[in-house]
Amino acid sequence: MLEYQQRFRNRWRFTCWILVAGICIATAGVAAYWRVRGPVKAKLTLLDIQRKCLNYTLPPNTIAFENNQAECDSLLATGRYDVIEGWTCPVWISTPAWYAFCGDNQSMAGVVFLHGRTSARGNRLVAVKCVDLGLPDERNLRFRVWVIQPASLFQPWKRITDQVIEVNIPNTAWGERATIFAGQPDPNDGSRFYIDMNITGRSFRVAGLLQPDDFIKLTVQEPGG
Repeated sequence: MLEYQQRFRNRWRFTCWILVAGICIATAGVAAYWRVRGPVKAKLTLLDIQRKCLNYTLPPNTIAFENNQAECDSLLATGRYDVIEGWTCPVWISTPAWYAFCGDNQSMAGVVFLHGRTSARGNRLVAVKCVDLGLPDERNLRFRVWVIQPASLFQPWKRITDQVIEVNIPNTAWGERATIFAGQPDPNDGSRFYIDMNITGRSFRVAGLLQPDDFIKLTVQEPGG
């Protein structure tokens, strides 16, 4: 009888120990879940925004940048374009995903090309912004270009290169009308892209190449070039 009672007490103690251990493990698990829930959710949100940027494409005839006042007024009325606060021109197409990705960095607002491209080092996110038509005594179109190593679940995104590139636009002058259309990825070459534009009635194409060192090369092709 005493032996039976001892076995019963031992079983009861063991059951209680298992129960307490289970409660402790469950409590720790819940605490850990709430501790990591916020950061994990934020990272997953960022990765979704990044995916939208890597696949961002607008129709080729979409105006991405415009500096003609009358056209700027018309574009702003659509609600799809942004402008520097207090200004009415130039305007650029709004890119909410990009603003969310780069933290609404106004120094890179107004991208005319945004898409994933591939270099010898891997997949990259390329963002190209038109800065201006150069200084009054220049004939250059100035772009600012970011090349970004995309984020992963365990690593943040990293800006690899930040370039200001000037390309020569023949026979142009300061203040001429510039309409730049949404840049397009080359469907046949993962390292190339192009940006079409019209400057005072003349068509040009800026061809972009993501080089093996992750720097961008831009060249201008004249009509028929």
